[in-house]
Amino acid sequence: MKKLGILVNAVLVLLMMMSCNKHDENELPNPNERIAVKFSVNVASNSSTDQLRASNASWDAGDAIGIFMVENGTTTPVDDAINKKYLTASGDGNFSPDGDNNTVYYPTDGSKVDFAAYYPYTTFISQEGDISVDVSNQSTPSDIDLLFAATVISAPEGYNRDDANSAVELTFNHQLTKLVLAISPPTADVGLSQSDLQGMTVKLKGINTTASFNLNTGILGTQADPADITLHTVEAGVRYDALILPGTLIGTETVDFIVGSKTYHWAIPVTAFSVGKSYSYTIQFSANNEVNSFVGTINDWESGTAVPLTDISVAQTSLTLGANETAQLTATPVPGNATNADFEWSSSDEAVATVEDGLVTGIDAGNAIITVSNAATGISKDIPVMVEVAVPEKSTWTIAYWNNAISFAYDGDDETVFINSDNAETQEYKLTFPYKVTIRKVTIYSADPARAGEYRVFANSPWKELGHLQGGQQVITLATPVHDNMLWIRSYNTVNPRHINEIYIE
Repeated sequence: MKKLGILVNAVLVLLMMMSCNKHDENELPNPNERIAVKFSVNVASNSSTDQLRASNASWDAGDAIGIFMVENGTTTPVDDAINKKYLTASGDGNFSPDGDNNTVYYPTDGSKVDFAAYYPYTTFISQEGDISVDVSNQSTPSDIDLLFAATVISAPEGYNRDDANSAVELTFNHQLTKLVLAISPPTADVGLSQSDLQGMTVKLKGINTTASFNLNTGILGTQADPADITLHTVEAGVRYDALILPGTLIGTETVDFIVGSKTYHWAIPVTAFSVGKSYSYTIQFSANNEVNSFVGTINDWESGTAVPLTDISVAQTSLTLGANETAQLTATPVPGNATNADFEWSSSDEAVATVEDGLVTGIDAGNAIITVSNAATGISKDIPVMVEVAVPEKSTWTIAYWNNAISFAYDGDDETVFINSDNAETQEYKLTFPYKVTIRKVTIYSADPARAGEYRVFANSPWKELGHLQGGQQVITLATPVHDNMLWIRSYNTVNPRHINEIYIE
């Protein structure tokens, strides 16, 4: 019995120890303890061979990414976690901080945060959060590739220290466009052999080569520096690749295939390159130094998984145009690699302004709303447009008492209008322009304030009082311009006769 008692006691002690260990494992972290963030890094792709960088090979030893931690739902940095350098020391895709000073820690107060990251790492970031992109040198594609990840897309609820046991997934998406040219063996009539193609140079001519990329928005900025770039030779005479800036082509871009003393020209068969797409073409040469045959495919380069559109960015928040003037609006998807980012444009009043593919044309004086929208998500952006039409020369005006014309002197510079009436009741006078104009200011001036009387000025359509004047020189300045072809001046019989020397409409 004594031996049994000893065994039972030992079992009880063991159970107590196990219970204590289990409690320790689940114990909440010390609220004052700094907890490092764990990251899981991958590149989105629909192909296992492309879940890497531009080179379609494994990460290189020493490859580095820059990581930012910001307040959830904002772009405000947290705890100075700005451009922290993480690298994969052996090239296996596992990234760790480059020293203790680059470690990203969760906020100790438990607040929610988001993360953004980019590749390749650079120390040169502007105050606005822009990094430079340059695709002019294609010799090493992985050096010019541009990848971006933002957790606000995949995890909009954010992260905090309670998530410390799980890794934050940084799923990178390509922000450039990939051009892939596969060369078909030449036919006999071309006069080239496959060995001739071994020394071929392929150049993309007149393409923009530089831009900025904003790490707050994930959007490429204005492109510049058009130049000729030499494509990267993947396999001599067989395949040539390039990483290029996405966007609308200017129409003069061509590809030249230079074989010895011969140059074969090919016109690019698209008008724009999309973010994160791979454009693949099979090239066949002809005997007239042209490329007269090709097979083209456009595929998702970066991902077979949809990247949701979260917003539409339009640089111009409003437009002011004259009649027959035009202005180009450009809509950019947010994030820049969002899938199904097709846009539709519309005008709230085509009698005032029309729009086609973002090109706005002023038609007539007035206000309209130009809307760009995405049907798949219902996301839209409104851009107010005002079309201004200047007030014409006074010689074209008509002034009438009700519908009876009033004669007045006009000397080409100003006019004098004498309004005389023995009727003690309110009188209305109509000022008509030959067409609808934009009115910002109305001035009624009397050389004799004692005889000037009292006036109220109204727009005609829709009826709206613009201001109330009382004797002497009076000015009505409109906070919001009106567009009309007619004004009404309502005169009150406070002084008789009523008298106006000059009227100015601006």
